[in-house]
Amino acid sequence: MKKKIIVLNSSLPAKDPLLARFIREASGISKTYYLSIDLGQVISNLEHALPSEHFQSLLTDQYHGFTHALTTVRYALELCTNTVLKNNVALGALLHDINGVECSLFSRDEHQYTGAELVVEKFNQIIRFLDVTREISVEAVLTAVFRHQDDVAKFQGIPMDVRDNIVSAIVRDADTIDEGMNIPRIVAITESYALKDNLGLERPLYKVAYNKHTSDMERLAILLTEEASVRDAKENDLMMFLLRNITKSIDPANFVTAPAKMLMANNSMYEKNLKAILESLDSYRFSGDYDRTFGGKKEIGLMLARVSGLYNKFKTLGLMPKAKSIVERFTKNGRESFDLNKDALIGKLEALLKAAEL
Repeated sequence: MKKKIIVLNSSLPAKDPLLARFIREASGISKTYYLSIDLGQVISNLEHALPSEHFQSLLTDQYHGFTHALTTVRYALELCTNTVLKNNVALGALLHDINGVECSLFSRDEHQYTGAELVVEKFNQIIRFLDVTREISVEAVLTAVFRHQDDVAKFQGIPMDVRDNIVSAIVRDADTIDEGMNIPRIVAITESYALKDNLGLERPLYKVAYNKHTSDMERLAILLTEEASVRDAKENDLMMFLLRNITKSIDPANFVTAPAKMLMANNSMYEKNLKAILESLDSYRFSGDYDRTFGGKKEIGLMLARVSGLYNKFKTLGLMPKAKSIVERFTKNGRESFDLNKDALIGKLEALLKAAEL
């Protein structure tokens, strides 16, 4: 039997057209997936629970605001095979980047942790007017927010028949899918980071847009662990951020849940994403001043194709487990260890590939 959406009290119609649109979209998702909570009501509640500037950022930030949140909700509900958990999954996905937007009131650094704290603090206001006595768990929702940026390795060895673990894994994968499938969003985020550096806005996010002295195999070594690639995007160059998102779409092993693995395996996302990124290079606004530094967009495009192709070759030949094991041995002490052992590490990876190709 179809489940009715229960809303005990609705706010007055939103005066802001953008807010009204998000409320309609969120309520539509609730109806489509037969949720017992109205996500539109949740957005309306957030308007009253958060400072005005914070809420406006959720409305206008195209990369981490409600636009991204509602896309993540849809992916999460598609991945969720347990109807009992759908309300927790939907709410966790809607709130996962609540502190991830660009806002002068706070930094988005470690937003998964500050966001989880905010969810606990404001939870009663967030679920106001919703009949959620038996449907929603604050622990499940805050865990989803807290863990949405975790590497796959952090989910290994934990019981996946526990509610909070299941919900957080689904939200984490849904967020990652939007990165892997929504290439225009990732390109736009990359562009915005470069523009901030180029124009001297805010604090520097990245040292350079592109470091042409970083070899393809060195980039592969960096990409083999999620945490290293995130870190090195700031320590090496901005292109590591873009590469990280291309390679997410290559290997189903980058996902925790079986439905997400199957989705990415069946959609040939690697070829589609690489094509989309190469086609979008012509529209990169940051390319102008940086051309003198790294030789232009063509050089970037060739590097992206080479490194992502190298990553794909390691995956196709079944070398990923051995390659990751090699990288872990050489990078136990983080970046300093990587720099000291870089040549030996790259030599091991090259030898592994050569032996497999013989």
